[in-house]
Amino acid sequence: MKKKNDSSRKIRTPKSGNMKLFSIKTRVVVVLLGSIVLTVLLSLYTIIPNIKRNITNTTQNYMLDLTLSYGRIMDQNLKISATFLSTNRLQSLLSGVGLKDVDSSYFYVVSMTGKILYHPEQEKVGQSTANPTIEKLVEEAANGTIPEADTFLSNYNDDKLYISYYFVDEGTAMLILTAEQDDILSSLTDVTKRALISCTILGILLGLSGFLLIGKMTKPIITISKIIEKFANMDLEEDERLKKISHLKDETGVMGRALISLREALVAIISDIKAQSTLLFNTSESLSNSATETASNVQNVERAVSEIATGASNQATETQKATEDILLIGNMLEDTSSEVSSLLDIASNIKISSDTANVTLHELDIINQRAIDSINIIYEQTHTTNDSALKIKEATSLISSIADETNLLSLNASIEAARAGEAGRGFAVVASQIQKLAEQSNKSARQIDNIIFTLLEDSQKAVETMESVKQIMMQQNENVTKTGATFSQVQEGIAVSVTNVNSIANHTNQLNSARISIVDVVQNLTAIAEQNAASTQETSAAVLEVTNVMQNISKHASQLQDIASSLETNVDTFKI
Repeated sequence: MKKKNDSSRKIRTPKSGNMKLFSIKTRVVVVLLGSIVLTVLLSLYTIIPNIKRNITNTTQNYMLDLTLSYGRIMDQNLKISATFLSTNRLQSLLSGVGLKDVDSSYFYVVSMTGKILYHPEQEKVGQSTANPTIEKLVEEAANGTIPEADTFLSNYNDDKLYISYYFVDEGTAMLILTAEQDDILSSLTDVTKRALISCTILGILLGLSGFLLIGKMTKPIITISKIIEKFANMDLEEDERLKKISHLKDETGVMGRALISLREALVAIISDIKAQSTLLFNTSESLSNSATETASNVQNVERAVSEIATGASNQATETQKATEDILLIGNMLEDTSSEVSSLLDIASNIKISSDTANVTLHELDIINQRAIDSINIIYEQTHTTNDSALKIKEATSLISSIADETNLLSLNASIEAARAGEAGRGFAVVASQIQKLAEQSNKSARQIDNIIFTLLEDSQKAVETMESVKQIMMQQNENVTKTGATFSQVQEGIAVSVTNVNSIANHTNQLNSARISIVDVVQNLTAIAEQNAASTQETSAAVLEVTNVMQNISKHASQLQDIASSLETNVDTFKI
């Protein structure tokens, strides 16, 4: 039995270093530590603000109580002695007094003028307080409105201060207790640090214990992983570790029992495959030999059929080419017939257009003759207008001369009236009016003379224009006559063209009928040749298909041998 010398295939498994980075134990420990840290942070986030609020409320109440107590003591001392507000006596009462364990806490006293009466720092005594809130409270008390004792948070020189105040003896002085917020909350900072340290230690202890516990829990899983890796490397031999794990009562025991069942099933399947692969190899070898002999015989038949098919195909090809040539001639005749019909339509349209143009030229000749007659009439009327204008000019000259004589007579009359003196005054007025009338007549005559001169110029231009138009119309009439004669000759040529085109159309139709008969005969020959070629090609294709089938059978038989050999080689890689 022939076998391939293939090396045993092994499945690549991840490196153990990468597995440790993403192992279940590592992830569970990380989740556990993360949960612890998150729990601590959430607890601190919830508890610290409450502790801070309680500390500040308790401190404020304590400061107010302490301020009220010392304020009442001062009230009693002031009732006994009005000089109690001296610096020495206040120092003996208030020195060293403040909140316990708060170094920044102390009392000081401010007068109603804003001056410091007592302060632990002697250099500040006698100075004004620089806190705007205290100054405002002092101002209210000085105006007669004494604020009640209270505690508030104030910003002073970038520091946050808790201040408690009390007005002594109903406004005689102001007792103030102060403490920095940072000092008050210093205990909270210590508590926070201790809580963080405790939580860190607790997290480390829980992390170590969780690491050990999870390591113990994941040990069977790691063993099962190694056994599965062994199966992946085709090693199905029995493993004592798997038997031990299968006796466990948890999920890993279920996994162990399932792997034992899987191994037994794989061993049975591989043994059966090994037996069947031997039988498959022998059968495929016999099939390959038979297929090789059959393929050789079919190839001889294929060559003979192929030669017959080639001759039939050549005959069909030549006949098809003749058919295509005749069809091409037929298409050319159809195109020619179509173009002749189109040419006949065009010739008919040209004849119709020529007849219409001839009628239009005749009408144009008549209209042109009428235009010439009208221009002659206008020419005569223009000459008449010119003569009338000349007569009007003569009349205007006569009016102008009469006006000159009238003007001269009015001048003489004025002279005679001047000689007559008082008796000639009425006559002088008449002479003056006659002179004005003569001047107006002379002026009007000049205007008429200008108009007549312009009219004569325009009339002369019109006469010249009419003369030019008359010559143009005569030339146009002559051209229209020549065009009419030319169109008559064109009509005769168009009629002859239409006759010739009709003759060409008849001959083209006869050629087309003959072409249809030839095409039918050649198409019948082509169909017969194609049928013969198709039959031969079908036979050749069938033989070729048989050859291909036999080659495929031989190829597949060879492949079956290779598969059987490879299958047996692969089965041999299993250790059972």
